[in-house]
Amino acid sequence: MLGKGAFSVVYEAYKTKKFKRVAVKSISKSLLISNKSFATSMLREIEILRCVQHTYLIKMEKVYEAEDSVNLLFEYLSGGDLRIKVLTKGTIAEETALKIVIQIMQGVSFLHSHNILHRDLKPANIFFLYFYFILLYRKDQKGMRIKIADFGMATQIDENGAISLTCGSPGYMAPEMLKRIPYNIKVDIYSCGIILYFM
Repeated sequence: MLGKGAFSVVYEAYKTKKFKRVAVKSISKSLLISNKSFATSMLREIEILRCVQHTYLIKMEKVYEAEDSVNLLFEYLSGGDLRIKVLTKGTIAEETALKIVIQIMQGVSFLHSHNILHRDLKPANIFFLYFYFILLYRKDQKGMRIKIADFGMATQIDENGAISLTCGSPGYMAPEMLKRIPYNIKVDIYSCGIILYFM
């Protein structure tokens, strides 16, 4: 087990044919049956992940249904998340933080070009492709790459649309989300600013 959320458990697993390591987000069917709004958001997450392919977004490889669960297979990101890196080692050098936030913004820009809001951008949802504990504190980070993950709160809106549903993590939400004022894709940009400040 790699982690546990309110609605799912994430496991490390291996594809038997190629012995390739993957991450499996497993969701209980009983939970999907009892919570219709969660079932709707899970279907929306799968739909979004199927249509977005980008260097800085986590890749969903497959969805399969087991007897008692629905399972989403993702590429395995061995580097851990940004939150743990900062809490373990302290603030990140400015030039490194810049490289990280540029990658985040490129991923977010791709989402926004498809009218998709992530709505839960935070350091715990920014993962490193490989193990970068040492690289984060050196000047040379040529191979460093991040991936934006956890699209459970993502949604698609019309080009000029606005929504007012409050969701996400309070410390990273734009003020209009907290005030329940109709918002658009700009709320993700606000969250990116908070991530940069956190680093």
